[in-house]
Amino acid sequence: MEFHGIFGGARTAAMFVRGGLRRAMEQHGTYTEHVAVRDGIPAGLDVLSVLRGADVVLTAWGTPPLPLEILKDNPRRLRYVCNLTGAVRGWVPREYVEAGITVTNWGDGPMWYLAEGNLALMLACVREMPRLRRHMAEQPTWAYSYASRSATFRRKVVGFVGMGAIGRMLLDLLKPFEVRAICYDPYARSLPEGVERCATLDEVFARGRVVTIQCGLTPETTGMIGRAQLDRLQPHAILINTARGRIIREGELIEFLRRRPDVFAGLDVFEREPLPKDSPLLGMENVICYPHSVGSVGEDVYEEADAFAAANVRAFCEGHPLRGLISVETYDRMT
Repeated sequence: MEFHGIFGGARTAAMFVRGGLRRAMEQHGTYTEHVAVRDGIPAGLDVLSVLRGADVVLTAWGTPPLPLEILKDNPRRLRYVCNLTGAVRGWVPREYVEAGITVTNWGDGPMWYLAEGNLALMLACVREMPRLRRHMAEQPTWAYSYASRSATFRRKVVGFVGMGAIGRMLLDLLKPFEVRAICYDPYARSLPEGVERCATLDEVFARGRVVTIQCGLTPETTGMIGRAQLDRLQPHAILINTARGRIIREGELIEFLRRRPDVFAGLDVFEREPLPKDSPLLGMENVICYPHSVGSVGEDVYEEADAFAAANVRAFCEGHPLRGLISVETYDRMT
């Protein structure tokens, strides 16, 4: 069995291809690593030739788009794309899944860290951490009065826009807070027990003390949240977006947050990334900006991804079921 890794840089390869995954590949064949970019310069990698020599290819952040020409090979050697991160759409074409090539991602393991990051942003916003930090630096007294009469979301309504794996794990983390959960997700066939389904997006924004965006970026969700939804937020509401920046029309969000300083926003994603240094969001007292890494906690994430991929590689080589399988349906709903 020939395993090949195609990565955007050596650092990404080192983060994900660790002892467990290396041992799994060495147990069943040989592994060759390819770096598409070195020191910021394209390495001139012939991706098609690499794929034609591979039974299994490893991909991750920064992997160049895999060519469609491989699908014309008859017979085709490539049978499995083992993606070491969550997203696949930037480099694994939908046609690969349609053609029957097995594609997996890192499954639900790292979702814990993403859900925990969401919860951290919620707590920081509800306790007005940005304003408290400035108060401690500038005021002679420790006395501080919260803008909201109820600086908690315990027993309040939390609205979910999307209820995928991260949303469901976040819901579990919120159980000690005794929240009432509502959700708008027209694609979810069922919702967790106790979650009330909303017929419209506007309803979630009108009712939620906290509104958290948990859906993928698709043509349908791109720009679906703007002034009309934001204006429905109740006083002292909290908006969390750790999904994708382009789901919210950022210009309208900035205008809204200027006009409504009582509303706090915790943002991990933006229309342009990295977020430009002159973005008004960076200077707002009612905004917490995170650099699209709210789910990253360093070594733990990469070790889990390595272990998950190692188990999948062994399963594939030994004819057992794989986890984290990407179907055409899940591909279309992923970010």
